[in-house]
Amino acid sequence: MKALPLVSFMLFLFASVAAAQTGTSGYVDVGESKIFYESAGDGDVLIFIHDGLVHREIWDEQFSYFSQKFRVVRYDRRGYGKSSEAKGVFSNVEDLLSLFTQLKIDKACLIALSSGGRLAIDFTLQYPDKVSSLVLVGAVVGGFPYTQHFYDRGGHLPADLKTIAERRIYYVLDDPYEMYRENKTAAERVMQLVQNNPRKGHGSASDRPPGKHPYQRLGEIKVPALILVGEFDIPDVHAHAGAIQAGIADSKRDIIPKCGHLIPVEQPVLFNDTVEKFLGTVPPTKEPGSMNTDPNSIRVPEGNGVPVLLDGLFSPGEWADAKKIDIHSNVSLYLKKYREHVFVGVKIDPYKTSVVDMFISPDGESIHHLHASAQIGERIVNEDSGPWDNPPFIWGNSVAWYANEIRWDNGKMQELIKQGKSSDEAQAMSYFKYDGFEFQIKRSKFPADRWLFRIEVPMAPDFDKPVIYPPGTAMKFTKGWIELELD
Repeated sequence: MKALPLVSFMLFLFASVAAAQTGTSGYVDVGESKIFYESAGDGDVLIFIHDGLVHREIWDEQFSYFSQKFRVVRYDRRGYGKSSEAKGVFSNVEDLLSLFTQLKIDKACLIALSSGGRLAIDFTLQYPDKVSSLVLVGAVVGGFPYTQHFYDRGGHLPADLKTIAERRIYYVLDDPYEMYRENKTAAERVMQLVQNNPRKGHGSASDRPPGKHPYQRLGEIKVPALILVGEFDIPDVHAHAGAIQAGIADSKRDIIPKCGHLIPVEQPVLFNDTVEKFLGTVPPTKEPGSMNTDPNSIRVPEGNGVPVLLDGLFSPGEWADAKKIDIHSNVSLYLKKYREHVFVGVKIDPYKTSVVDMFISPDGESIHHLHASAQIGERIVNEDSGPWDNPPFIWGNSVAWYANEIRWDNGKMQELIKQGKSSDEAQAMSYFKYDGFEFQIKRSKFPADRWLFRIEVPMAPDFDKPVIYPPGTAMKFTKGWIELELD
């Protein structure tokens, strides 16, 4: 085999490290085994499924790029990367379902490469309500035949390769279809991934859905689908792509030039652009600007150490590592944790109000009302509480939590009053520049790993009623409140 120089690991590790710094990672339990995942961004969900050669880092370029507009998730299938060894009989389809369930994903677009595409098709046939769209990259489909040309790679596959490791190296160095010969940087990158992440175990995946072969059931798939094939990929993969396109109504197939089988790493810019345009044609799972009706719990991400200056200005970078939720067309909620604090941001664009009320219940019974306006205050409410200020607030700074206080130009306010403005109008027109409210809460104040949470932005100019999240909830009862997962 030809010798191939290796690119510095740092060149391509940077993208995944940068993404990981602003997202979360962990393990999903699948029986006695564990599946490793990474997640970043916010919005409609994209799940990236790797091929049979390389683990989740084949998606480095896509993970960082698409996290700017979507919630992206990538994971290692059993036997790959940081996931458990593949042993015994298991189901990749059920492993993927566990990812949906434990990450509280209701519906997602599956972006899948090669054998990952076969898995995506199998999953869509078995759990159609979980899939919003499909991007199938160099994909194959179960039950559709292969030629001898595929098995012996057009006569190029040496007969003396005895181990999986030897075959993986062959695919990177010598196979004429895996990568286009001119994509040397991509080959170096894939070689480094292969060498640093050996396959683990020899388990058997049993994924065929009951009944007909998957390729005979493609007509059951009713979601938008994009099929991508590399110009120089092996003819069998082009044949499978044609069969998939013929089977899925209204699906679209594109040939990506100057690449073989590993399109995402060979032509990442063109790939990202093509997929982004396709996703722009897919209806969102949530209406933009509508009240958020996401799952009943939110995992609060760990921040990357960028401090939040509690000035209400939402400076660039402060909240880039936070979970963002649009709770109104004008109001966004930001959540993150860092060391001993939880940070909550309520951004109002354009700025319209001088009051935000936050409600936290660490045990489902006691309810703490945290108020921020021209001063901060706290009280405990329950179903027996009277009017708004009964029980009364304890006003002033607290060592356990803090938020920015709103200030205004009193001289300007008095001048506006002289011009005939009401005191409320004059005050609203005299505020110093703010984007909203920024809260900092010590974990020790509410030591539970899960908080029940509610936010309310009272009526303000251009709001015909208070903005409440979760919508329809009340401040004296925790029913319907969102659960913040802090563990």
